[in-house]
Amino acid sequence: MDASSTFHWLATLFTGVLVGWLISMTLTNRSWRRLMERRENQREIAEHEFEEAIRTAVGVIRADEILASLGVRYCDLTSENIQLQVESGVRNAQSMEVAATGTLARRSAEITKTYKTLLLMHTWFTKVGFDVRASINDYLK
Repeated sequence: MDASSTFHWLATLFTGVLVGWLISMTLTNRSWRRLMERRENQREIAEHEFEEAIRTAVGVIRADEILASLGVRYCDLTSENIQLQVESGVRNAQSMEVAATGTLARRSAEITKTYKTLLLMHTWFTKVGFDVRASINDYLK
């Protein structure tokens, strides 16, 4: 092998390696971009879900106030306890002397809506594993 063929052989090898490297970097860059886009989308979805949960949590605080006005104390995030307290609240509301039947119907609707909100909160926060009171307090600060 003479010097020119060796040089030609090395130049061809170097060119092949360079072209292969460029192709692999292009493919890697595309994969990397797709991965980063997926992560960004997941982060946006998680942030949106958290904001929704906080809005719901603020709704639970308001629901807690409604229940308190009906003589029900919401103190534990268990669905059984929530159900017992809501049933107790319904009984209390029905036993109240209400001047207009429309008021009782509105109160019953508020209790039902509150119950559904509390169950949703219990399910969501249990699934995600958040400390409910701490998350709400952080949001309200």
